[in-house]
Parts: sequence; structure tokens; C-alpha cells
Amino acid sequence: MKLKLVVDGFGKLIGTKGDMIVIKGPSGRGGKKEIDSFPVWKLDQVLISGRNTITTEAIKKMVEHGVDIVFIFKGREVSRLTFRETGTVRTRREQYFASLDQRGAHLAKCFVISKAKNQYYLLGTLAKGRIDSNRELAEEIMDLRGEMKPLLGELESIGGESPEEIRLDLMNLEGRISKMYWDAISRVLPEWTGFKSRTRYGSPRNPEDPFNSSLNYGYAILMSSVWRAVHISGLDPFGGFLHVDRSGRPSLVLDVMEEFRQQVVDRVLIPAFTKKELNIDDFSFGNRCELGIRARRIISKKILGRLNSYVRVSDEKMKWSDLILARCRGIAKYLRGESKFEPFYIRW
Repeated sequence: MKLKLVVDGFGKLIGTKGDMIVIKGPSGRGGKKEIDSFPVWKLDQVLISGRNTITTEAIKKMVEHGVDIVFIFKGREVSRLTFRETGTVRTRREQYFASLDQRGAHLAKCFVISKAKNQYYLLGTLAKGRIDSNRELAEEIMDLRGEMKPLLGELESIGGESPEEIRLDLMNLEGRISKMYWDAISRVLPEWTGFKSRTRYGSPRNPEDPFNSSLNYGYAILMSSVWRAVHISGLDPFGGFLHVDRSGRPSLVLDVMEEFRQQVVDRVLIPAFTKKELNIDDFSFGNRCELGIRARRIISKKILGRLNSYVRVSDEKMKWSDLILARCRGIAKYLRGESKFEPFYIRW
């Protein structure tokens, strides 16, 4: 089984010893001591968070073995090193053509429907789990869920010949549904989080509460897996359909992430707060809310554990990370006219 490795904290050095990737930490005497090691062929991805160092030999060896190296800073993926491009030229040509035709419109619609229905069904699970312990809260969640249902029908009815033609309608409905979703989540979370609504990078730029900061960190880990899957599938990560083109923005990666935010991140972070696995001491507050080392370790362990856990899709059981890759390959096949592509969601 391939491993996703997170190197967090401060002062660690990622190097090599033969075919091993070696992690060294401060020894307390000004030097470094080995604290862990992994065969390079067992690694799938290495996420580096915090102030740590990697040698050029480690970079070379990991890239040669198809290992992604991802740098995460303050809850954002800021850089990545990866293996050479894969896939066929035809896939990318069709991807660019599809941004102007009905195929692109269909994909954009699929991404929004997937996200909205996963939000809808996750709220059902949250309400069901509270029907005995807090019936009033369960009913509030179900009321908000009920308000979402007609909007899901409106999403289904949207049609158009290009992403540009339907993007505004899709985004407007997605925004209204998400507002109800996050309103429900705010009622579930402990009061000390101060969570009122989802704040994304850019609006405002800095997350203001522990839950938003945790979501950003979790989504950065999810993004690293989605980006890898997009890359392996021979697709252009910057050529999206729902998210508009913008310099430096991995629009297709963001598109695909919409299908997996609830299952991979939201579903594991909400109980981390409600069950007191994370508390106010795990965060620091200044100009922005920062995750402490313990919070980052708990969140990364939970997200990576979720990616390595199994889900049943139709009659097949597969890991979430493999499902992400399958969905990206499904996009490539759809663009080449080899198969259909439909929204993905799970009735919890």
C-alpha cells in the first residue's frame, strides 16, 4: 500500500540513505538524529508543512519514483514538485475544446450537483445522529435541509451549450445552498469556535476562527490528492469548467474537489470539534487564527486516514484516494467520447 507522508513541525530534515527517505529531527545538541525512514517506492506523496528542509538528492529520488512533493504553508498549498507529464495530447485538446461546448457545461453542472447533494445528505446524517440527544437541533438542521431541496431541483433543470452560458446560474444556486449548509454546521459546532459562516481565502483573505482554519488546512491536503489524480489522468489542472480561468488558479483541481469536500474533509472535521478532539488551546489568535502543531497533526492524520479508507461505489469497494483518481480518469474518458460522466454523491 502506498503511503502519504506528512512532515510537520520545525527543524526537520528530509534526506536519503540508499533507497530510503530519511526524516531527521533536532537532537538537542545542535545536530540531527534520525526519527523515521521509509522506502521511496512505498511513498505516494510527501506533504511538507512548517519550517523544514529537504535535500536535492531526496527531491531527485522521489520525483524519479513518481512521488509528489507538496509544500503547505498557513493552510494553503504553495508549491509542488512532481513527476513528468502523462497522458495523451488528445485528452488535453479535447479538454480545451470542451470549455467552449456542451461537454464543458455538463461537467460544470455535474460538479455543482455532486457538491450540493453531498451537503444535503451529510446534513441528514448530522440530524439523525442528534434526534435522541438534541431533538430541537435535529429539527433545525432538517428544516434547513428542507429549504435546500427545491434548489437541488433547480440545479437539475439548468441547461446550456457551454460553461460560460450556465456558470452564473450554477454559482448562484451553489452559493444559496452552501449558505444553508454552513448555517446548519454553525449550529452543530461548539460555541468557542466562533464559526458563523465559511470564509474562503480572498473573502476575507484570512480565516478568523479555528474551524475555518481547520477546513483550509484539510482542503489543502485534499487538493494535493486531487491535483495528483488530475496529473496522472493527463488533464490540465488549470483548465476548468465550473471555476473560471485565472492566472495561477488550478481551476480543474478546484472543480473536482467540489465532489469530495464533504466526504473527505467536512465529515471528519465536524466530529473532531464536537467530540472535543480539538480545543481552543490547539489554536493561536493574532492577525489570523493559526493551527498549532497538535491541531495540524490531528487534522492531517484524520484526512489521510479518510483518503486511505474504503467506500462502496455501486458494487465496487475502493479507497477514497483511488476513487478520486477514477473520477479524474472518467473525466478524461468523457472528454474523449469514450464514456458517460454523471454526478457523484453518497446517500449517507
